[in-house]
Amino acid sequence: MKPQKQVSDIPNAADRHLWQIQPLRDLTWILILFLLFWLGYAMRDVTVPLLVAILLTYLFAPFVTFLERRLRLPRPVAAGAILGVGGIAVLLALALTVPLVVSQTASFVDAVRRGKYDNAIDRLVDLSPDSLQPQIEAFVARGQSWLGISTVDDSASESSIDGSVGGTDDTSTGGGSSVGAIADLKSESIKPNVIHVAGEPSATSGEDSDGEVALSEERIRMIVQQELNSQPSNAGAENVTSGGNQWFGWVGSGARRAWGLVLGSIHLGILIFLIPFYFFYFTVTWPRMVSFFQGMIVESHRDHALYLLGEMDKAVSGFVRGRIVIAFILAIMYAVGWTIVGVPYALPLGLLIGCFTLVPYLGGIGLPLSVGLMAADQFSLVEAERMAWWGIILWPTLVYIICQFADDYALTPLIAGRATNLDPVSIVVAILAGGALAGLYGMLIAIPVAACIKILLREVFMPRIREWVDGKVDDPLPIEE
Repeated sequence: MKPQKQVSDIPNAADRHLWQIQPLRDLTWILILFLLFWLGYAMRDVTVPLLVAILLTYLFAPFVTFLERRLRLPRPVAAGAILGVGGIAVLLALALTVPLVVSQTASFVDAVRRGKYDNAIDRLVDLSPDSLQPQIEAFVARGQSWLGISTVDDSASESSIDGSVGGTDDTSTGGGSSVGAIADLKSESIKPNVIHVAGEPSATSGEDSDGEVALSEERIRMIVQQELNSQPSNAGAENVTSGGNQWFGWVGSGARRAWGLVLGSIHLGILIFLIPFYFFYFTVTWPRMVSFFQGMIVESHRDHALYLLGEMDKAVSGFVRGRIVIAFILAIMYAVGWTIVGVPYALPLGLLIGCFTLVPYLGGIGLPLSVGLMAADQFSLVEAERMAWWGIILWPTLVYIICQFADDYALTPLIAGRATNLDPVSIVVAILAGGALAGLYGMLIAIPVAACIKILLREVFMPRIREWVDGKVDDPLPIEE
């Protein structure tokens, strides 16, 4: 039994240091945790690969332990084998899927740019409620801008600009026509006087009349010659200046794009190197890391703390390992099923919805997308070649129902189990909150944090709160006396 502190052993309030005041100690620990999270977010270019590697190490830890115990493989060899097999599998998957995904995605973008779905979009806007039409039109406009599609107003403005530029070019290059027009104006402004003078025989003699006519023609030739000499040189100078500026603009834009591509390639290369490197290191040192953190737990609370950590491990591992495998299987099922029933661009759509199924029931967004794509594709055909309206709705829906049934009654019970302790609402709220607060970094840690908080509430706080509600304790906080 620990000896009780005597009253004389407790320092006077005036003699205490700041770190001896318990509220300040608690606030200091809270501040340290907050600073650690903030520092991780500020250094997310470094911490995100680190978290991904820790997640992969956590996922493969049971398999590495199996290889170490059953096949007697050293942990470095087991980690290297997983990296080698995993790298080959990823390369094969990319080689098989990326060309098809890129081809179908490019085909979809090209079809949108050619206006294949314009009638379907217009019909959707017309059939939608009046209150939603501005939002739909704004969404369509943003999509067109992102795909590089110019609207009618943009085309009209570009054509007017081209027309004005064309007129300028004609003026600058076709110097003869512009000079001829100027000469006509000059001659028209001069010729009436000449004709008037020449047409009055009573005013002057014939010789004077001929001299004035000759003088007027000579003046016209001089004006025309001046315009011919001045106009091309000015236009040429302007063309050289504008052409030089345009050339420098092209060079600058190309240089910026090239530099951005170089930086992106370097960043991708660093990620490709760092994640396997971190994974190998953490896999080799995983038992020592676990032992180290277990030794940091206070001995008097070690049993209860290890029990809580075990519950957290079951919840997090059950969700993470299970949902990743389930999402992979569902992505294949969606892609194959929608391809069979004729949904266009089924492969990229199936892979996308498979990623969404990491969050249970979020894959439901695939149903309206598949029906919408199929309807837009069918309505772009002539009426004799279209599928019946009920088939457009039925076949994609049937594929979705089959996949959802397999998820609920086969995949989740067999792979993820029922002991995850993470319901869909908690998962959705956690991911949305983490993404809103800290982007990708927040989404990576949202589910583990949510699982841990839920277990702490269930195992630590809620029993004490129930005792407080029943009148058994005076304080709802689980503080030991």
